Amino acid sequence: MKIAKLISVLALFIGAASAHADTVNNIGVLDAAPYSTTNPYVKNATVVGSFMDRYDFSLNNTDLLTSSVSQLTLSLGAYNVFNISGLTLNLFGASNNWLAGVNGAGQLSDTLANGSYYVKIAGVTTGLAGGNYTFSAVAQPVPEPDGWSLLAAGLVFTGFMVFRRRSVS
Repeated sequence: MKIAKLISVLALFIGAASAHADTVNNIGVLDAAPYSTTNPYVKNATVVGSFMDRYDFSLNNTDLLTSSVSQLTLSLGAYNVFNISGLTLNLFGASNNWLAGVNGAGQLSDTLANGSYYVKIAGVTTGLAGGNYTFSAVAQPVPEPDGWSLLAAGLVFTGFMVFRRRSVS
């Protein structure tokens, strides 16, 4: 019985402390410092009730965007403390066109041209203290065609030098 009271008090405290309205977060330019392949954008959020969070960002180059959402599920005995049902992650272009999505915890990857985009994360919390999710996004540059041609030329040159050394010996 003490654990039930403790969980009820915890749920009221967390609910009051983190009343959640739909939010818009402006990440900025995702492929500029400090957000890069070594330092992704990460957001940890505690939510209560039905929610929809939006993350606006832009890209200066053609990049491979990898974004993911995961949730913390916590149960104490028969009590479900943290949980989110119907968790979704959807990627949209600047003109509100849907590009990709994931239902439940997961990851999506898409090659995007420079421009403005946003991600929507939505769900309904079913835990006594709401729910908790983590969102992350990383932009990795896609090699330019001239980069591929330089790589191919380097491999051909290296192969030629190896072949020449073997034929001289």
